[in-house]
Amino acid sequence: MDRIRIAFVIDEIGEHPGGTERQLLLLIKHMDKTRFEPYLICLRGSHRLASSFGSCPVRVIDFHSFYSPADYLKLIGLSRFFREKRIDIVQTHLRDGNIAGTLAARLAGAANIVSTRRTHGYWYNRAELVILKTLRRMTTGYLVNSNVIKRLLTEAENIPSEKIEVIYNGVETSVFSSKSEDMKLGSRRALGIPDGCPVVAIVANLRPIKAIDVFLRASAIVAARYSDARFLIAGEGHERENLAALVRESGIEDRVVFLGKRDDISAILSISSVGVLSSRSEGLSNAIIEYMAMGLPVVCTDVGGNPELVEDGRNGFLVPASDHAAMAKAILRILDSPELMKKMGKESLKKAQDMFGLDGYIRRTEEYYLRLAGQRARDMRAGASTIGQPEFM
Repeated sequence: MDRIRIAFVIDEIGEHPGGTERQLLLLIKHMDKTRFEPYLICLRGSHRLASSFGSCPVRVIDFHSFYSPADYLKLIGLSRFFREKRIDIVQTHLRDGNIAGTLAARLAGAANIVSTRRTHGYWYNRAELVILKTLRRMTTGYLVNSNVIKRLLTEAENIPSEKIEVIYNGVETSVFSSKSEDMKLGSRRALGIPDGCPVVAIVANLRPIKAIDVFLRASAIVAARYSDARFLIAGEGHERENLAALVRESGIEDRVVFLGKRDDISAILSISSVGVLSSRSEGLSNAIIEYMAMGLPVVCTDVGGNPELVEDGRNGFLVPASDHAAMAKAILRILDSPELMKKMGKESLKKAQDMFGLDGYIRRTEEYYLRLAGQRARDMRAGASTIGQPEFM
């Protein structure tokens, strides 16, 4: 039996990949290469990846602008590549990858075009919706990572629910569940944090949508009760200068550590007492999944897919977005009760293993591809002539 050929199209994969990028690389690395033949297509900026990623061929097309006629020639070249490789499924990711990948796949007459959605649509505006609804006519199906995003697509873009497949993110839980004493001791020494000090961590890019200012205001309240507490921020972004100013104004400079982008998140979380996320909007947060896989109680805002991860009062607490007082109260409830912290941490780990184990994520995704390919084969045997035809009218 021929392998199913899949082309994954994404904007770019930089030095520090985000959640969508990490999920895609994880999938490609672990999928069954005896049944699937993956190709990774980056629109731009991933030449280092092209020379170092060994899990599949990588093609960088240097596409930069939808306003450049020359770049549309590159899309024609990508379409030719799809035809030459006889790609069975084109799966698109992120905004530009979704648009460019769908257009090239449609031009190539690809049998299946799958759009991946992992954000809650906070960036939607009228122009974006017009583009998305136009692309909808060319798209076979949608892969989302939470039920809240599925509802968003049905409500905002009028996509039939039967065209949307929910597959939760995957995580290598064994990597995060390992909290050796040596790891914890090394992390505390590296950061200058004495033993016994409570540590509250947040893993997020320093962007307005992540509302790190809310986390810092909550931290100031927590610090007033726990004078030895430390607050770790793992992430980078253009808000850093403003956030550093807020830290100074709050008088907690000696308690807050800006870690920047880190590749050792498990080591950071190994010394943490609570994992926090203060976002104003979320799809399904990889940060929360990592907190859970590390066996941490979670305090997060009641937005997007967060309630699918955190059961209020069971493995953490949900608080209203932008409410730093409620966030501080929830963090203090956990720090005040070691028994509650331990109980919630166990619930987090169990849920992470049940919902987000890597094997289950890979299996469910592969089964989805097999269904797509099988349906296409049945259509062809039945004499259907739908290659490249719109699914939605």
